[in-house]
Amino acid sequence: MKKVAFALGSGGTRGFAHLGILEVLEKEGIQICGIIGSSIGAVVGKYVRLSSKDCSQYDPHEEISELRSL
Repeated sequence: MKKVAFALGSGGTRGFAHLGILEVLEKEGIQICGIIGSSIGAVVGKYVRLSSKDCSQYDPHEEISELRSL
């Protein structure tokens, strides 16, 4: 399985583009192993992160470790 990490930018219109791209990646089976963003990118990033993993299991230290291993 392929893995990617994303940095999502700001701007309301870009937020919709972020969602479309992330949806396609999910359909293609590409795992998102890290995601950061600013402004709307941060909102989309948090939504994706929390929707992809049970919130009770979320561990930011684990996410940082995943990003460092890239």
